[in-house]
Amino acid sequence: MLQYPRIRERFQPKEETLKRFFHLVFRKAIVTKDTYTTDRITDDPSDNKFLACAMEAQADFILSRDPHLRNLKQYQGIKIIDVTTFLELLKKKK
Repeated sequence: MLQYPRIRERFQPKEETLKRFFHLVFRKAIVTKDTYTTDRITDDPSDNKFLACAMEAQADFILSRDPHLRNLKQYQGIKIIDVTTFLELLKKKK
């Protein structure tokens, strides 16, 4: 996603910044074993992998702009919201 032309054009990230970002992400990431499956989203079945991954990782949130995910609002107790809403929730917790 950070390699998308529109992202690169808008933010113009430096390679060193991207390396540091991914280093942090991989340090904090939970790698799942792909044991869960679901067919909840029929309009775009490729989105089901995000639901399954969140279930396996016992996530509290899925952050997405994808309408197929966002229209669900929640799945198995996992809230599905956009980044802006998530950041607002974080600010409220301070």
